[in-house]
Amino acid sequence: MHLMIHTITTIGAAITLQVYAEDYYSRHSLQVNPGEAYHIEVLPNQYWTDWFHKSDASGFWNPLAQLWGMRVKKTKCFTLCGAYDKSDQNAFPIGLQRDIEITQKQPSELFFFANDSKNYYGNNRDSITIRISRTR
Repeated sequence: MHLMIHTITTIGAAITLQVYAEDYYSRHSLQVNPGEAYHIEVLPNQYWTDWFHKSDASGFWNPLAQLWGMRVKKTKCFTLCGAYDKSDQNAFPIGLQRDIEITQKQPSELFFFANDSKNYYGNNRDSITIRISRTR
């Protein structure tokens, strides 16, 4: 797996990225700086699969995954999530779309993932395409 770091330098510009369900952190990250803002949205008709359960990026309630411990607590299994600098301590849910303001105190890399139990990424399949637009 080859990591690619992307930047969006112009307000109003956008990029699209693939987020693979089996990746603990996405293969592509976005370089972000304090004070910037972004709109993140999943393109229409995008689905990924947890074992045999097909889901969009809004996720689904999976009692077993909740029991085993989700990476982002109180968030559905297979919800699209983001995390700065590959740290689940500052991970947050995105779902189908979300506006975010970068509150990190230093430049960071924003990674994406399907929320799941830490040891159960081996049965995840497929990918979704997200569009990230810089708004500030």
